[in-house]
Amino acid sequence: MESTAWNARPLSTLQAGPPCLTSDSQKGGIKISGTLRIVVGNRGESHSDVPPIDAMSFMEPSGGWPEQNKGWADSEIAEVGRFRTPSMRRDGVDIWLTHQLYEAGVEFVRSRQVRIVYVIFPRYLKRLIPGIQIQEIDSKLKVDDPSAARVFEQFSLYWQRSQPKLYHLPDAPTPWHLTEGLAANHQSKTGVA
Repeated sequence: MESTAWNARPLSTLQAGPPCLTSDSQKGGIKISGTLRIVVGNRGESHSDVPPIDAMSFMEPSGGWPEQNKGWADSEIAEVGRFRTPSMRRDGVDIWLTHQLYEAGVEFVRSRQVRIVYVIFPRYLKRLIPGIQIQEIDSKLKVDDPSAARVFEQFSLYWQRSQPKLYHLPDAPTPWHLTEGLAANHQSKTGVA
């Protein structure tokens, strides 16, 4: 299979969120009920042509990428992807699982001092996240990019029929102004930046 930029990310940049485990009191087993993957941006020296997160291979925000416009480092961005929960709509379990995974992801990105978290998903999935703030970023698919176009064609059910959009989760990272304040406070107390 031909290697493309979207699958050439160095493995050291992949960070997996913890699975959500549930137990079945009737059958006595424990199973993975949901997972998600969080990629913290990193542009390795040997992979300078590979974007720091996958979303940059597929989406093009109309005003440019927010973190690039603000001059933030690649390590200050993250992307949520490969989010999975089984269909457990009875009693709203899918919503509960989504919130549990979100909270674990929030803890993870805050521990890495991430300033912005991106996610790509279809609008209809917003029903799974009531109470979680999510903001759409005006963007379009990178249909002129040959590597992206191959992925769009190969996974057309998702990319063409579901029409996913680019979003960011403003409440997930520690607000950047607080991060800067913490860094300045740490530097004044320790003399270390």
